[in-house]
Amino acid sequence: MENRVDQIGTAIIFEDEHIRVWLLDLPPHGASEWHDHHNPYRYVVTRPGLVATEYEDGHRELQDDLVSDTRFQSADARHRLVNLSNSTYQNVVIEFLRVR
Repeated sequence: MENRVDQIGTAIIFEDEHIRVWLLDLPPHGASEWHDHHNPYRYVVTRPGLVATEYEDGHRELQDDLVSDTRFQSADARHRLVNLSNSTYQNVVIEFLRVR
């Protein structure tokens, strides 16, 4: 199995054999790198904002995230997160690593 790590967030702030924790900071109208999630994950919003998840196929999902909003996701299609707000958006992404 491939052990590729895409740039999911701004920085990895913790990692062990079970989880990888990313901080994602998006400046006003900024976007994350295009990336894939190879592992299931949960994110928790720490700075609110209107964001859009854009997929390579052109599909777009809007979210008006509030502080403490959280969602669990399975591994998913290549995408990026775009901050549509006039202030910095931030969340913490916790990847659940598969034990190999």
